[in-house]
Amino acid sequence: MAKRRLPQPLEPEEMRAVLAVPNRKAPTGLRNRTLIALMAESGLRVSEVVNLRMRDLPKKRDRLRIIDGKGGDRYVPLTEAGIARLAAWLSVRDQIVPDSEFVFPQVRSTAYRDPLHKAEPKSR
Repeated sequence: MAKRRLPQPLEPEEMRAVLAVPNRKAPTGLRNRTLIALMAESGLRVSEVVNLRMRDLPKKRDRLRIIDGKGGDRYVPLTEAGIARLAAWLSVRDQIVPDSEFVFPQVRSTAYRDPLHKAEPKSR
């Protein structure tokens, strides 16, 4: 059986290029940039970030509570930059999807807000 290689971290210039892709002027761009930066800074997995709920954020917003992550339940501290990015996203998030329990919710779909809503087929 072949040995599995550890994933290689991105070089700083590669990370800057990835973070430059989302349009920070659009709510989804700010969400995506914040999500990517938190993953890179904190070593979070995609599943851990997309499953973050508002109840997983303490009042000080200085760490994240990860529930049922690959390493079990744990707290992950945030950097000062991470705290600032998260605060900026949360202020926008509260305006566009205030009722969502997720930190990084889907923004565009009405089906997200109402799970019983049946999406209309797209007309061609």
